[in-house]
Amino acid sequence: MVTASKRRNKKPLLRLVQPYDLLALALVAALVAADQITKELIRKNITHPFQLGLLQITHTSNTGSVFGLFPGSSSFIVAVSIIVIPVLVAIHMKRLISHKYQKLGLILIVSGIVGNTIDRLTSGFVTDFIYLMPWPAFNLADSFLFIGAVLLVAPYVLQYLSRLGQVLRR
Repeated sequence: MVTASKRRNKKPLLRLVQPYDLLALALVAALVAADQITKELIRKNITHPFQLGLLQITHTSNTGSVFGLFPGSSSFIVAVSIIVIPVLVAIHMKRLISHKYQKLGLILIVSGIVGNTIDRLTSGFVTDFIYLMPWPAFNLADSFLFIGAVLLVAPYVLQYLSRLGQVLRR
């Protein structure tokens, strides 16, 4: 039996969703779309690499993780992604991070994971096309993941460096 006090304490999902959540969802959708569109353009149009200064546009297939590590591990990476995405969304929805750079970092990480997971589910591999020496080829989703991770940890690193500077000045 549900008492009146229990009914009052329940919050409908629509009240939990804030305008920022809708903006975050729109940004994730736009970033994933940009990632998927660029990969499709590469798959359909690039047969030979071409150089743009230090940058090379190429077409490679990656069945592994970042930088081609652990080739053939797409199924495992998809399984991990299916677990990680809801955890990251829950962190966002529960407002467990408050720094604006960390919020953006979380959005970028989710976008990168979703973009590469779509590739793994539809093709069994990820399409990489940006080659910038000395790094292996990567794509927009990889860039989102890297930049997002930097933004997520940057406030902690800056806080640590600030405290270290205070200790060293004593």
